[in-house]
Amino acid sequence: MQLQKSELQRNKIFVYGIVTSSSKIYKKYSKRNYHYHFFYKEKKYYGSTTGNFSENIEIGKRYKVELSSKDPNNNNMLFHIPYDKNKDTILRIDQ
Repeated sequence: MQLQKSELQRNKIFVYGIVTSSSKIYKKYSKRNYHYHFFYKEKKYYGSTTGNFSENIEIGKRYKVELSSKDPNNNNMLFHIPYDKNKDTILRIDQ
């Protein structure tokens, strides 16, 4: 796991992804796993990141995703950075 984190830090790039669903975490009542997808180099990737209820994470909303350019499956959604249509550009609209 530590190796994945350091690899992500060395090769980090950003895209936007869309939250598609969430699931409960056993015995973690204030947290959920949020599942999402994003596109990188014309390919669709999937991921999941743990978030808190207090972050008001919405299904169907876009947030920034950090990913490794060498291994896009090594990714993490950043719920504190939502997509802003007035400032951000999405090169491919994923529906």
